[in-house]
Amino acid sequence: MKNSQSAEECCEFDVTDVSQVKGFTRKVSFGCGNVYVTVNEISLRPVRVFVKVGKAGCCQRVLLEAIGRLLTIMLERGDPLNRMIHTLMGIRCGETSVGSTRHRGSDRAETCYSCIDAIAKELREYAPPEDV
Repeated sequence: MKNSQSAEECCEFDVTDVSQVKGFTRKVSFGCGNVYVTVNEISLRPVRVFVKVGKAGCCQRVLLEAIGRLLTIMLERGDPLNRMIHTLMGIRCGETSVGSTRHRGSDRAETCYSCIDAIAKELREYAPPEDV
C-alpha cells in the first residue's frame, strides 16, 4: 500500500459489509488452556484474525489479541500471506506446551507448538499450496 492510499482503496473487498464475511473458529488445546483462532474471510480470502485464550493470564490474553489485530492490519494492506505464515510458523513456547488442531473437513490432526504456531497453521489453510 502506498502512503497516499487508504486501507479502503487498497483492499479489493469491502470488509465493512458483514453480509460478505464468513468466519471459522478453531480450538487448539494446550497445557496452559484452550486457544480459539477465528479467521474471517471473504471469497476464501482471509481478512481478519481474532485470537482468544480460554484460561490465561492478562498478559497472554492481550498479547494474543494484539497479534490478531496486527495480522488483520497486514491482511487489509494486502501483505503476503505466506510471509505472515513463515514468520509465525514453528515458534515454540516450551517443551511441554504442545497442542493439536484438526484441519477443516478432515480428521487429520496436526501438532501445534505454541499459540503463535496455531495461528500460523490456521492462516496456512488460506494460502495457495505453492506458497507454503
